[in-house]
Amino acid sequence: MEDINKYLNDDASEEERAAVDRLSEGFTALRIKGKVKAAAAARAKRQQRNNIIGLVLLLLTLFLAVWLWFAKGETVTPPLTTEDVFEQESTSPPVPGPIEEEPVIDVEEEVLPEAPREEAPAPPVREIPIASAELPPPPPYGAPDTYLRGQSEQKEGKELLDQLWYTGYPLTGLKPTEAYLAVDELLRERTFTTAYVRLQRLDRQLPPNDTLRYLQAYTLLEMGQGPEALTLLDQLETPPFEWLPQVEWYRGLASLLAGEEAKALAIFEKITKKINHPYKLQAKKALSLYQ
Repeated sequence: MEDINKYLNDDASEEERAAVDRLSEGFTALRIKGKVKAAAAARAKRQQRNNIIGLVLLLLTLFLAVWLWFAKGETVTPPLTTEDVFEQESTSPPVPGPIEEEPVIDVEEEVLPEAPREEAPAPPVREIPIASAELPPPPPYGAPDTYLRGQSEQKEGKELLDQLWYTGYPLTGLKPTEAYLAVDELLRERTFTTAYVRLQRLDRQLPPNDTLRYLQAYTLLEMGQGPEALTLLDQLETPPFEWLPQVEWYRGLASLLAGEEAKALAIFEKITKKINHPYKLQAKKALSLYQ
């Protein structure tokens, strides 16, 4: 307005001055309208920015809530270790037991102390010598009565062999077929003489084989025929691996029956040097008795 007024002469008419005033008011209204429009635009911009920020915060909150929910669902409680169990038992409060009513004691009645209980004496502990701690239990059956028949040392030798007669049936690893079922039943009953007669019949009917030789050797061994049993055991061609430890032990017993003590001791010495031999303890016992 000041800019317009400086162009007016002092002798301007009232109409000119009124027109200038109206023009100034128009300019003022335009400036106010522009400010209002700018202020409205700025407020709309701020509102839009606030809406965007609010939407972003809402999305972040929802994402955080969903992540926490899944993380909680996938949490697996680790298994308790022995130390954890002991720690829980030591820290957990004791469970109160049933409340027992205290007996009412008469004041006038004299309370006697409870007499000490006599504990039963512990059974005596049988000390086992270190040398015999590793020895196997006694054999379930004794040696045959025909051992060293006719020799002057028969009784003494029989007593020694009774301590070593670790034999048994069924034979380890041997699975008799249908042809040997009757013999198998007789050997389970320890009827060795009848079993050997049937084996002799099978020997005439069947071709020579390791199963027949092994059954014959075992039967002769239990009958006290050491040399014959040793001959058959030496004739085994290709015995399965699971037979071998028992065959080796039976060869040692048969050698003792045959009077070949040096050969038997050599077999027992060889057995003791094998780590996992099932007759290792029996062989050690044999060496301790005969050496």
